[in-house]
Amino acid sequence: MVRKSNAVLAVVENDPVKEVDNRSIGELIDRLEVIRRERKVLADKDKPLEDEYKELKVKILVGLDAQKSLKASSRTASVSVSETTVPVVKDISKLVAHISRNKLWHLFLAQPLTTPAWREVVELKGADLPGTETFTKRDITHSSIK
Repeated sequence: MVRKSNAVLAVVENDPVKEVDNRSIGELIDRLEVIRRERKVLADKDKPLEDEYKELKVKILVGLDAQKSLKASSRTASVSVSETTVPVVKDISKLVAHISRNKLWHLFLAQPLTTPAWREVVELKGADLPGTETFTKRDITHSSIK
C-alpha cells in the first residue's frame, strides 16, 4: 500500500491493499506524466498571478501605513495588518554553540531555524539567542466577504 505522509509517499510493507487498481505500471506512469504536465501548465499560469498578488499586498500595506490604519475593506474582501516576530541568524557559529551547550536541538527542525521553537526559547530566556536578532515580519491577512 502507498501511504501519504507530509507530502512524501512511502510504501508500507505488510499492509493490506485497500483499493485494487487494474491499470498496468506503464499506464500508471503515463497518468503520472499527464498529471505532471497539467500541473506545470497551471503553475506557469499561477506564477504571474502570485507575483501580482504579492505586489498588491505590499501596496496595500504601504497604503494602510500611510493612513495609519490596521484594517480596510471593500465590497468583496477585507484586509488587516499582521505582525510576526521571527529570528534572523546573524552569527551561525554563536547560535550553534549556544544550541549545543543548552541542548536546544529542536530549534533546528526547519531551515534555518524553527520560528515557534525560537520564540518559545526567547520568551523563556527573556532575550535573543546568541547569534540571532529579532525581526518583525509584517504581512496582510486577506479575507473574503461572504
